[in-house]
Amino acid sequence: MLNPEQIQDHLLSLEIGMRPDSPFFGMINFSEAGGLLTLPNDQQWQVFNAMTTQQKTWLNNYANELQSRKEEKGNDNPQNRP
Repeated sequence: MLNPEQIQDHLLSLEIGMRPDSPFFGMINFSEAGGLLTLPNDQQWQVFNAMTTQQKTWLNNYANELQSRKEEKGNDNPQNRP
């Protein structure tokens, strides 16, 4: 279990990396050591359940942005061209 301070640390990192007007938007890798995605699922859920509606919206938009970038890169692959 994460303590309240640890949860707030993760929420702050998420906000810094996902808030659209943040100068650090998209620059934080949540899969690196100590990142949110390296935590056990129950701890990830602790952080998710502590998120505000606004933070969840940023998370959704951020995930959509990453998916779009991934699809664009795939379209640039010569193997994917007609």
